[in-house]
Amino acid sequence: MGWAASVSDIRAYNGWHPIKVTGDSLTKINDTTFQTSKYPIVDFDYDDDVTDDVEVYVNGQAAQIQSVDAERGLITLASAPPSDATVTASYFFHPISDTEIKLAIAAAEAEIEAITGFKYSSETRTERHKILSGNEFQTNAPIISVSSIKIYSEGGTLIDSDPDYEVLNSELGIVRINDYRAGVLTKPYFLPFIYEVEITYLAGAQQVPDWVKHAVIKIATYNILLKLSSLMVLQEDYTQISLTFKSPEEFVKRLQHLKEEVEHIRQTLPKRGAVV
Repeated sequence: MGWAASVSDIRAYNGWHPIKVTGDSLTKINDTTFQTSKYPIVDFDYDDDVTDDVEVYVNGQAAQIQSVDAERGLITLASAPPSDATVTASYFFHPISDTEIKLAIAAAEAEIEAITGFKYSSETRTERHKILSGNEFQTNAPIISVSSIKIYSEGGTLIDSDPDYEVLNSELGIVRINDYRAGVLTKPYFLPFIYEVEITYLAGAQQVPDWVKHAVIKIATYNILLKLSSLMVLQEDYTQISLTFKSPEEFVKRLQHLKEEVEHIRQTLPKRGAVV
């Protein structure tokens, strides 16, 4: 699951809901592996596990499932059924797979972070910042929480392992060191005092803004449809795509509209340095 949007968000926004298939006669691949007639299989309850959304029956009796290859519609049973058994399944499918959506979300989130300069996904970071004047510095990402701050001399000697500090703006990552001010002339040579700050903190957004989530959903949807458009050019059979769009004309119209919206989003995304 991404930090801004989920598979369920994308499906709900586009109306790409999982399609129920019942009593599907499976094709035998080997003694324990069978293939569905429709695939990819998708996650109906959005718990990141399709196995619990699949039911297999051998001669009408429920069978134990060992694994599911959702992309290829392959279901492996825990034990081989009789060679002459009738094997059927109930499951959910959609021509746009969960994997395709997850990849599109990840790409959209990475694009948003690259354009804005904001780090929305959380991670622990350690940074060093040289303070030439004053007592404030800016981290490379928004701050969720600070684990530690240490003060070092310009030569690398530890001066203070637990200085008093204040996070002035967590979104912009602006921190003030209260008891140390760089640029002050110090004895005996009356040279400006320069020091380095080492900060370890949990970086990322405390709460992802609604506009970011909206942008990710729009960009991810556009990238998915752009890929589908190339498939429509290469394939004459629109059977599965028609489950999502009433006609190729409607598809093209939607793609063009999304393209305009995405271009507008990309041009108007705020850059780090201004509070949104």
